[in-house]
Formats: sequence, structure tokens, C-alpha cells
Amino acid sequence: MTEQTAEKLTREQFARMLRHGRGAALLYAQEHGIADVEDLVIEACVEKQAYDEQCEPHRAAWMYRFFKDTPAYPRLSAALLAQLAFKPDNPCSEQLCELVALMAIDGDAAAAAALRRYVWSQDTDGECLSGARAIALLDGVPALVEVARRHGKILLADPDDYVEGLSYLLDEDTPAHAAALAELERLAGSDAAVEAFLSQHQRYVNRDAQDESLTAEERADRREAYFKEQAGKVNVEQLLRTAADEAHRSSFAYRHFGQYASADDIDQILRHLSFETRLAVSKNLLRIFQWAILPRMHPRIWELAHDGDPGVRNLAFQALAHLTDPVVGELGRARLRAADLSPDEAHVLQLLTKQLQPGDEALILSALQRLELDAEQLHAFGMAMRDVLDANDAPALALWLYDTNPCAICREYAVEALLDAKAMPKAVAEECRQDACDEIRALVSAPAG
Repeated sequence: MTEQTAEKLTREQFARMLRHGRGAALLYAQEHGIADVEDLVIEACVEKQAYDEQCEPHRAAWMYRFFKDTPAYPRLSAALLAQLAFKPDNPCSEQLCELVALMAIDGDAAAAAALRRYVWSQDTDGECLSGARAIALLDGVPALVEVARRHGKILLADPDDYVEGLSYLLDEDTPAHAAALAELERLAGSDAAVEAFLSQHQRYVNRDAQDESLTAEERADRREAYFKEQAGKVNVEQLLRTAADEAHRSSFAYRHFGQYASADDIDQILRHLSFETRLAVSKNLLRIFQWAILPRMHPRIWELAHDGDPGVRNLAFQALAHLTDPVVGELGRARLRAADLSPDEAHVLQLLTKQLQPGDEALILSALQRLELDAEQLHAFGMAMRDVLDANDAPALALWLYDTNPCAICREYAVEALLDAKAMPKAVAEECRQDACDEIRALVSAPAG
């Protein structure tokens, strides 16, 4: 897809580009309009399509560009306002509310009325207001004060409850933020709910200031010490006793234990694996080596790397990927050529991290082309691909990662890899300048270093 122009986008391709936040979708809309894909644009406006909503940025401003100042605006406006009003089956996302706020700020009176009606008619019953950030964006300090009052009532009922703070509702270092803070301070003495909200805001500020007072190394050391302390609460004997029962031990706990395990701990785990015949237990113990370094080739792990279960193979691949033994690379090539290569063994790619040879890029891409991968599987292969790119200059693999991954963070990684290798295609750079992700746009706009 990276070699195609906007003219060649099919409806299916447009839907994928839109879902991924790719600039190709916006370029297509700017050149051809959205008459043939209007339903897809409406769907993307109403429901967030980001792969990881918690980590990827909001897309409201990006989605607005698809129909702002275009002939499609009246139809899109009507559709979005109808969705905003249809609350029973639509817990309107912040993205939709922010889109309506942007329309209102540009003079759409119906949008302004709809957003105010939606936000202020809510009976929150101990929950934060939906659309709070959007209404503060539209109506400024008066709206923010009312949001603060409602959120403050939640804190009066339960001081330990979480509410969205002032810096979420209004961007810091803006006149609106400073004006809102001044008004809240003025009202706090006579309004208990506002005072509770303001006190919570101050706690957030103090916490952030404490974090900012530390260097990056100090923050990393603090985090490392915490996790090491937590891992130290579990010993090998405990781990072995619960390894067959996922109800007692999460997969994260195994990885976490492996990250801080001593050499003696690892040797004890490997000795146990040598005679362990229960596959469920072996799978759990393999998870330790997702974050622990396998010190040497181990016969049982090698055996599990050839198991009939792709999930078991996948875990064994992660353990073997730490080794520099050439047989690890040969195993990876054999699996990539295998007719039964599974979409669930993404970590096969990591077997080539330290063994990549001429021709392996083509082998990897050929194998991936044979597989029918859903979004989660594409992301899993993409994460494994990132390890390969960390250790190797492989622009063709970086292009695959950029072109297929549903996650903006992984696409950003691919863009960095292409730029570092000085292998960024002109068409891809142009597309990146219209990406939904601020960081990707900034990468291609920055002066070459």
C-alpha cells in the first residue's frame, strides 16, 4: 500500500487507513471528497478506532479535517449530532464530544446547543461527566467551574475516588487554564465541592512536581526498585507450586519474576523444566524467559520449540531468541518456510534477531504474506519485528511494520527506523505529514539530523 497513491485507494483500503489513523485516508479525502466513504468517516468519528485508546492520541481534530469546510459538512454534522443525542446505546466517547465542540467553536449553533444539552443533562450518580473536556473547550471558565463542582461532589462522597483533574480538562500553559484556576481559588472558600476539586488538583500538581524533580535515571531506579521488591516476594518454590493454576498466578507474574531472578533461580527453573511433563506447567515456566535471559541452550526448551501447539512454540521462541547459536536462526528460517506456520507464533521473527542474514528479509515478508492476520496478530508480529529492527538495518521490514500495524506507536517506531536508515520513501513521508499521530507528523517535519 505504501507505493500506492490516493487515486488507487479502494473502499477497503480507505477503511483500513482510516482505522489506523494513516495520512493516506486524509489525502484521499482531500483529493476526492468522502461521498463514497461517508459512512466510514461517520463511524470513525463516533467510535474511537485507535488500537490502544489509552496510549494513542485523540483523533478529534484529525477527523474534523475530513469534512470541515466541505460539501459533506451538513450531512456529517447532522449525523454526529444525532449520535450525540442517542444516549441509550451510545456512551458518547470523548472524541465525538470534542468533534462537536470543534464544530461549535467554528460557529455551528446547533452543535453548541447539542453538546451543552448532552453534558448538562447527565445524571452522573458518582461518575465523571462525559464530555467534560469538550464543554470546557467550548465554554471556557464557566463550564469548567460547573464541571469542577460536579466532580468535587464525587470527592466529597469519597475522597479517594478518581476524577479528571484541571490539567486534563484544560491544557496547561494556556490563558484558559490560568483563568480557570484563579476562578476556582476564588470560589473554593465558599463552595465545598469546588474546594474538594481544587485540593485534588493540588495533589496531582504536587505528585507531578515530585516526579519532575527527579532525573530520568532516578525515576527509572525508583521504578526498578519497586518492581524488584515486588518480584522478591515470590520465590522459586512458590512459583513452582502455583505454575499449573492460572487462577493463582498471572502470566505477568512469571515475566516479572524472570526479570529479577538470580542465576541460581534460573538454574532451578531449568532443572525443573528438564523433567516437567505437564504442558500447562511448562508453558507457565516458559513465560519466565520472556524477560529472563536464557543462559544456554536447554534441551527441554528446544523440544518445546517443536511442539505441536503454536502457543507453546511461541513461548519457547522467546526464550531461544536470547541465544547467539546459529541453530536458533536455522529454526526460525525453517518455521518461516513451514506450511503450518501459525498466526499465533509471532515470536518466530525474534529467532532471527541475532541471526539475520542476506535473504532473510525476503523470507520473512514472504511468510507474512501467506498468513491471514487479524489486528492483534499484526500487532504481535509487529512487536517481534521491532526487536529485529533494534538489532538490524532492515528497511523492507520497517516498511512492512509501517504499512500493516494498527498501532500508532508501532508505526512511529517504523518511521524512526526508516529515517535512521535514511530509507524513507518520499510517498511515505508525504503521507506521514497528514498522520493522525502528532509524534509521527513531528518526525517527518523535523530537520534531518
